[in-house]
Amino acid sequence: MKNIQLIIKDNCPTEYVEIIKFYWELNDETLEFTNKPKGVRSKFNIEQPKLNKIIQPNSAITFYLHCKNCNSYEFIEVNSQSTFNILFKSYNSSRNIFKCKHCEEIANLEKQKEQERERQERLLELDKAVDEKRWMNLNSFQYELLHLCLTKSFSELKKHYWSKLGENRYGKLFHELKVLAKMDLLEIDVDPWNGRIKAFQYYSRMKENFIYNPAKTETTAYHQDFERRETSQLRLTLTIDKSKFHPDSPKYAGLVKFKQRIVIEPDVEYSFAQWERSGDNLYFVLTPIDEIYPAPNQTPIVRVPTSLQDGIRDFLESINPENGDW
Repeated sequence: MKNIQLIIKDNCPTEYVEIIKFYWELNDETLEFTNKPKGVRSKFNIEQPKLNKIIQPNSAITFYLHCKNCNSYEFIEVNSQSTFNILFKSYNSSRNIFKCKHCEEIANLEKQKEQERERQERLLELDKAVDEKRWMNLNSFQYELLHLCLTKSFSELKKHYWSKLGENRYGKLFHELKVLAKMDLLEIDVDPWNGRIKAFQYYSRMKENFIYNPAKTETTAYHQDFERRETSQLRLTLTIDKSKFHPDSPKYAGLVKFKQRIVIEPDVEYSFAQWERSGDNLYFVLTPIDEIYPAPNQTPIVRVPTSLQDGIRDFLESINPENGDW
């Protein structure tokens, strides 16, 4: 930071000059203002709006900042202490290297080029998913979900599945949306803070090429019952093998027959737990993180997990008569 100068405009009223000089008084060594706005207001008995009208139209501080990127100096003009302090703090930060306008423009152009390159690569991935007709590999739930994503808004989609799945299984909707996104059949917008899906988009070629076949949704009574018997949670009791004779034989062994079809997907985060039971038997549970939703009974919304609060509020918002859906 070089050549710091106070500029007082030629048409500045004489009675403002003293206030302006007092306001801009600067410590040459620390580059900190001697008088804060509160002190200026107190000394001259004026309110902040009046101080702003005196300082900003009639004065400024000018200086030069060194651009280390191209080794040039950028002329800067500010008309408030707060703006000066922000620039000064940023300029001296080890994490934020000051760039002149020219270098900033070049950096922005490079960033735009990189974003466009990434977008083109993304379009190729989406094209490939369409060309391969990856929707043919979906199960019935995912297939119908993709069809509804191409025909409904996100608000309508959440309202539909809240009614269809109920409170306990509502998380399945978001889990399956993430599955479709991983298969490049959809694009989802995820909140980086809580991982919540905020919106989804579909590729235009997907809608043009996807032909919905209701028969694939397995609407017969048999398949509806089969789908109801499908779960993504594994529950298993590991029983002691009391008949083992050799030290190397497994401690737990037996036969098991599941009453439901158990679906374990790749690239899905699961929570697992194991408990000891009587007779040294073990009880093992494997559950997708997205489907961990307790079922409260007459419980206030604020007392349920945040993820479930979000789902409830989304549904309530989707059925709000004021949003035009009614």
